[in-house]
This record gives sequence, structure tokens and C-alpha cells, in this order.
Amino acid sequence: MRKLILTGAAVASVAFAGVATAAPLAKVDDPTPNKVFTGTYTNADGTTGTQTGYVAVYSDGVVACNGGTTLQLPDRANPGKTSPAQGQAWVGPNHAAKDTSAGGAAPGNVAGAGNNQTAKTGAYCE
Repeated sequence: MRKLILTGAAVASVAFAGVATAAPLAKVDDPTPNKVFTGTYTNADGTTGTQTGYVAVYSDGVVACNGGTTLQLPDRANPGKTSPAQGQAWVGPNHAAKDTSAGGAAPGNVAGAGNNQTAKTGAYCE
């Protein structure tokens, strides 16, 4: 009986810890050769920061972050120009990006691409 209670408590604590902290089950920082998914960004105040790319697996989804500037895509706001494809792709509505204007999302945010950049932090994925 004691083992059953301890096992139940351990399972419950793991389940609630996952919900409360939303920590990934596994995370690998920039798994690309030469750290292609890690790069810099410019904050609204003109200062720069670094975004480390990563792949993270959660109990309810997956997030892949590109913080690098190597991959360039057409810039919708400036035809004929390109912009770095910095941001994240996700599966699981709890991991949806705040801004999907440059990427897009499936109904209910079950999957998509976008970024979490804000004037405060400038980071694309965090």
C-alpha cells in the first residue's frame, strides 16, 4: 500500500509540475552544424541581443526555434527585399507564437509558425 501511495504521489507531482512550469521534457540547444539557428536581433531601442536556436519537446507539443539570420525569406512588407526567417514553428496550441502574421497558424493554433518578439525583449522564441 505504501508503494502504491508513493507511486501515486510521484505521478501526480510530475503531472502537476508539467502543467505548472510547462518545462520541456527534452530540449536541445541549436542542433545544427555551425550553430546556423543561433543569431542576433535588434531591440526597439537599437541594442542587440542573441537568440539561441533550439528544439524542445513538451508533453503537449513541440517547438523549434530559429534565431539565426542565414535563412532569408521574401519580406511581405517590402516587396523585392528579404528578411531573416527568425521565429518558431510549433505543434500544440499551448506553444503557439504570439505573432503569426509572417507565418500562419492552423485553426485553433494547433500548429504554425511565427514569433514572440516584443519591444521589451526583442527575442523571437522566448
